[in-house]
This record gives sequence, C-alpha cells and structure tokens, in this order.
Amino acid sequence: ELIHLMLQESRGLEDLFELSASIHDFYVSSVAIYGELYNQTGDHSLLTAIFHFIQSSKGIITRLANKDRFAIKSSSIPDSLKEQESKILSDINDVFTTYKYRSDSLNLLIGPLREEHRKLIKLIEEQYPLYFMLKYDNNFIDIELAQRKLDGETIVLDFLVGEDVLHCIEFNRDRVNYRLVEISKDSLRTLTSDFSDLLLKYNKHEPSYWDNYRALSSTLAKTMFGTSDIRANRFYILIDGPLEKIPFGLLMGVENRFLLETTTMSYGYSSDQLFNHANYLRSNSWDKEYLGFAPSYVNWLEPDSLNFDVFRSIETKLEWNDNEVEQIGMVLKGQVFIDSSATETNFKNTITNSRIVHVAGHAFFDSDNPLYSKLVFSKRDSLNDGYLFANELYDMDLNIGMVVLSACNTGKAELIKGEGGVGLANAFMYAGVPSVVM
Repeated sequence: ELIHLMLQESRGLEDLFELSASIHDFYVSSVAIYGELYNQTGDHSLLTAIFHFIQSSKGIITRLANKDRFAIKSSSIPDSLKEQESKILSDINDVFTTYKYRSDSLNLLIGPLREEHRKLIKLIEEQYPLYFMLKYDNNFIDIELAQRKLDGETIVLDFLVGEDVLHCIEFNRDRVNYRLVEISKDSLRTLTSDFSDLLLKYNKHEPSYWDNYRALSSTLAKTMFGTSDIRANRFYILIDGPLEKIPFGLLMGVENRFLLETTTMSYGYSSDQLFNHANYLRSNSWDKEYLGFAPSYVNWLEPDSLNFDVFRSIETKLEWNDNEVEQIGMVLKGQVFIDSSATETNFKNTITNSRIVHVAGHAFFDSDNPLYSKLVFSKRDSLNDGYLFANELYDMDLNIGMVVLSACNTGKAELIKGEGGVGLANAFMYAGVPSVVM
C-alpha cells in the first residue's frame, strides 16, 4: 500500500526513476528472505511469493504506464476527459519539440503542463474507482498460469540481481526451480564487461583468442543457465541490471556452438510484460501491416546551438537502408517512406495502429541524459527538426505491435534499478509497444 501511495504522488519521470530504484531494493530484500526460507524448507508454495516479488521488482515504470492505458480502455471515463489528457500530452510534446535545445525555457514551460497532467489523473483516480483499481492493481500472473501458457519446448529464466547474489526463477511447462548464485553485482559487471571487450577484439585466426572466449563463455553460461538444458528450442530471458549487457546468443553451448545457432532467444524485463502484453494492446486489428522509414542524410544541416562533432558520420547517405526498407515493404505489402519523405513529421503522423514499424537509419545515445537519445530522420520541416528524442516518446501513446530499430546505438541505455535500460528501446516500450527489435 505504501508503494502504491508513493507511485500516486510521484511527479514526472525523474521522480518515478528514483522511486523505482527504492522499490527494486525492497523486493530484492524480500526475495532474499523467501529464497532462504525455500532453500531451508523446500516448501514449493514459497516459489509463488518469490515469483511475485521478482515480477514486482522490474519494469516498474513501464508496467505502470501499460496498466494506466489498460485502465483507461476498461473504465467508463468520458471522452471529454480522455481528450483533455490527450491535449495536455500533445502540448507537452509541442513544447519539447520547440524548446528541446533551450533547457531553461523547456523546464519553465513543461513543468506546469506536467503538473496539470498529474492533477487531471488524480481527479480521474478519485472520480472513477474502477480506473484506480485497475491502474494500481498489484495482481500479477501466477506461476501455474505462466507455465500453462508455455509450449513444451520453452524455458523461462527470470533473473533478479542483488548486491551479493543472483536470483533466478527458471521454469518450463512441467517444472519450476529457484536458483541462487553467489556472485556480487560488481563481479557480474566485470564478467559482462570482459565478455563485451572480448567480442570487440574478435580475431578468428588467433587460437588463444578462442581459448579465452570459450573459457569466459563457459563461466557466463554456467552462471546464467545453471542446470537448464541449453538445448531447449526457445528461451525467454527476463533480464535485470548488468545482465542487459550480455548477448546470450553468443555464449557457447553444446559442441562449442553459439547458442543462437541452436536455440531461439527472446528478452524482456518481467513475466508480467511477457505474458500480459496482449491485455495492454488497444487493438489487434491493425490499419497498417508495415511502415518502413529510410531517411537520407545527404546535405544534412545541424542546429548551430549543439556541438555535433559526434554526428560527423551522418552527413553521408547510408548505403543500403533504402533497399532494406523497400525489400521488406514489398514482402509485407506495406508503406515505405524513403529519403526526403522519411521525416519525423511523417513518422509521428502515420505510425500508430501499425503492426510493424521499421526505422533504418542513424541513432545516437546521450550518456549524460538518456532521455535525450534520439533517432535521426530526414532533414527538418516546418513542424519538426528531424530528431525524435526518447523524451518525446515517453509522452506518446502508441498502438503498435512491434518496432524494429535498424540503427546503431538503439541498444544502448542507462541502467535504472527497477526499470531496466533507459534509452530509445525503453521509451518505445513505455509508449505502449510490447516488442522492440534493436
């Protein structure tokens, strides 16, 4: 109840990010207690609580946004209030688009709008009890139902990273197992960092390289998979903390083969996200099957107010992004925006209620503030400047089945406890997209 109260009183994303870290720590402690009880008693009823706490500890902000959409869809809130909220969010987006390079003006103008939105939501919560109940409902899918949703060839690994241990609930259709791996968060970061460095130094002709690769891969695989049968046809890997940095498919399994050669892997943050995403979609009947965007970067002009040394590479057109989008568009009989038509304005105006949205272009991650990470479209027009910032996506409501980001840096993110990686991919998920390929 205290957690729900704090979520209700939070003001803006920054508050929510701080709050999610505290909530995450609380549930890590809860899992540690129940995990120790389970290891001492073998009481399988405790697995239900562990599973619930692990779900509760991750993807907190995105889950709240999805529950809010579901609550609005399922409650008898009048259209006038929905339109009022939509207008405020549109105003926030307009202010951000106009003043995104002038932080003082942006903060001055956007603060009152966010406060107006908070008060409107508070009013809706008070006047429409069903909306409040659905939004803050803390019921998650239980472990037995999750198992029934799996086929016989799939294993789910649901991780939670503590300070000194790694918790994992692993289950398939027939069994559930709780594992506790004694490895500190710092050691886990070192392992993942060493593996990333090794990938960057790839040298297939150097025998010692492969010796090091197999040794490090084996250590990571044993830590992550334990006794799981890594010959399973499919894994759902629900990550936490530094595990986001591990390309699990590049670990080696049976006969020194990469796991991506022998099994299918999908990633997420929580079982709630994995099994309940269909409830959060506003429609499964799409107006558009496929929308593809392949911007051109020839003669791109940059705003004078920014330091664009990092953008040196975007002044030349990408070689194959237009071909990539056109070929997929033909296969899926979709609509494509190529070169000068692949603008930020066309993107914003067309993407909602699409089954697949695909962007093949440039993207940049802002390590100082991940909310300023951006997708780069064809040059600006009278409505938009050609940069779609993560911050803008957090104020959107997108009914899209899947977004494919075929651009560098879209997998980069700042790790926020309780939420996961904050960057472009997370921003699309927060906006309502259940599946992001990057």
